[in-house]
Amino acid sequence: MENSITTPKKSNLETYLAIITIVLITIITYGLLLKSFGFYMDDWYVLWAGRTNGPGLIVDFHQFDRPLMGYFYAFYFQVLGSNPLGWQIFALILKIAGVLVFWWILRLLWQKSFLATTSAALLFAVYPGFLQMPQAGIKVNPLFTLLCALISIAFTIKAVQVKGLWKVILYQVLALLFGVIYIFYYEYMFGLEFLRWAFLWIALKNAEDLKPLKQRMKQWIFFAAPMLLALVGMVAWRLFFFESGRDSMNVDYISQSFGATTLHSMARLIVEPARDFFETGFASWFVPEYLLSSWVEYRPWATSVILALIGIFIYYGYSILIRKISTQEQEEDHLSRNFIWIGILGSIAALFPLVVVGRQVFLDLSFNGFNKYTLHASVAVSLLVMGVLIAYVRRNGLIGIVAVLIALGIQTHYVNGLRYQDAWRYQKELWWQLTWRAPDLKDDTLLTAVLPSGYSFSENYEIWGPANIIYRPDSTDIKIPGEILDRQTVSWYQFEIADERLVRGVIRMARNYKNTLIVTIPDSRSCLHVIDGTRLGDYNEDPFVKLVFDKSHLDQIITETEATISPPAEIFGPEPEHGWCYYYQKTSLAWQRGDWEETARWADEAAALDLKPSNRSEWIPAFEAYVRLNRLEDAEYLITQIQKKEKDFIQLYCSQLKDNEINFGAANGAVYTMTCEIE
Repeated sequence: MENSITTPKKSNLETYLAIITIVLITIITYGLLLKSFGFYMDDWYVLWAGRTNGPGLIVDFHQFDRPLMGYFYAFYFQVLGSNPLGWQIFALILKIAGVLVFWWILRLLWQKSFLATTSAALLFAVYPGFLQMPQAGIKVNPLFTLLCALISIAFTIKAVQVKGLWKVILYQVLALLFGVIYIFYYEYMFGLEFLRWAFLWIALKNAEDLKPLKQRMKQWIFFAAPMLLALVGMVAWRLFFFESGRDSMNVDYISQSFGATTLHSMARLIVEPARDFFETGFASWFVPEYLLSSWVEYRPWATSVILALIGIFIYYGYSILIRKISTQEQEEDHLSRNFIWIGILGSIAALFPLVVVGRQVFLDLSFNGFNKYTLHASVAVSLLVMGVLIAYVRRNGLIGIVAVLIALGIQTHYVNGLRYQDAWRYQKELWWQLTWRAPDLKDDTLLTAVLPSGYSFSENYEIWGPANIIYRPDSTDIKIPGEILDRQTVSWYQFEIADERLVRGVIRMARNYKNTLIVTIPDSRSCLHVIDGTRLGDYNEDPFVKLVFDKSHLDQIITETEATISPPAEIFGPEPEHGWCYYYQKTSLAWQRGDWEETARWADEAAALDLKPSNRSEWIPAFEAYVRLNRLEDAEYLITQIQKKEKDFIQLYCSQLKDNEINFGAANGAVYTMTCEIE
């Protein structure tokens, strides 16, 4: 069943309304939390390279796998620097530009279909399957690539529609220029070429001087040929001439993978694209929202609902206004069919190259998740969804369903943004508190940082990147290596191995696990804990931390230094207020120095300000100092408070006191008696 959702009269007013609607809804979807986002994942090795070695090292880092990206990335860094907000704004601009260019493409092909084309562009704008927009530092790359691809396709269509040889040549050259940039920038996106071929065919069918099929095929080949040749050149270069640091992009690896298990590989080429197509095209509209709904609290969820309602209001306002400025409606016989077949085949074409090299889509909440591969496929997905709605739903129902999908997209991205906001907050807390606790670190300290469950680091450069920016800002080498702690690495700590790793084929990073220092934020109620290898300080620590806590060496911290270390404000923002965690870190530092008077002084200052820990095990340094100083009344008060709330911790603490007199010396008996025998 076809529906009357198109209008014959092109109106400048409608164009402005469509653009305003697209921009507003995109900003509501992604722009409201920009100030709360920071740097994540791969951002850190780029930041470190740019700040310590200059843009040239950023270029060198990307010779490893995507050479062209390195040059653009280095340029971005020179312009945007180390301010996370600049990167966030740039990413949002790229997103808005991409949506507008996609909308422009649809208008070039279906000029009378106001509501359908704008609605498809809006579905692309809010598509909820891609959850990594807040990772602006690295995601500017796929966003820029997608923008170049869409601009290239638009210029190909314009080349068909303009009159005059020189105009045709100009648009073809521009299409080739932007096309070469995108396929050499992110090779796995070349499946977008199917959209060029499909849109080009539609453009030729729409031409006023419609020609016979054979002649139209010749024209199609003429307009498609430049990018076809560029595509063949890119694939040949990637597979046969460029030696990628990624095995999955080398022809020997791919051929061996297929040769070893041919039947399995052939089955995978059928099953995985079908599964990825379902997840990307349909499950992505609901699964992320469902996963996030179990994470978010009621108040922020209510905010996300309000934003979703605003999005619905804007979209309904647009749909009402275009009905008022249109004089009539007419049927568009082939619109839904075109949208559907382009959407289905375009989605498969976008996802298929990923399956060939062993990648696939996963709709999870991991910060390093494979939902990133849905970004370029979302162009075709928006057409597919819109085509199905046009075919089977009447106009008012169609508007209602599109409004609901827009609302789901806005709500999903806002709640997802709150996760990234929390992740950045934990990172800032870690580095500010570490500098309060550790005035300096020895060279070759193997720093291990563990964040609360759900916010864990995925790569070691998320640790050594900021650590070297903070503690060794003038060094061009990695003086403080880092490593994550997980199922794979835990044995490296246990056996205290020593190795050397080449970071992206350029910088050497030596690691000696005998020099490990482990720091953790166990949960949302805790400050940063620097692990003392002679005892475990908190029963809430990560399970892997419990396995290797004895490998953490406090003597990697240089406690006596005149250097003033603090995280750079342009990255981490201004120094936080000096609340409980500040005093806890200063108390712990004085405790490590063995300066009991200083330890007690910091504890007294915190008490005078009525500052108390949520995790009461953090009173232990003050308690031990009070015992040392024979301030037993103060010590008894603290231990009584700890026992009321942290009974599991007291059991852990007492079990370690029996066999560990080194921490207290002559005071050990008094500590044990007061802590473990009190009634």
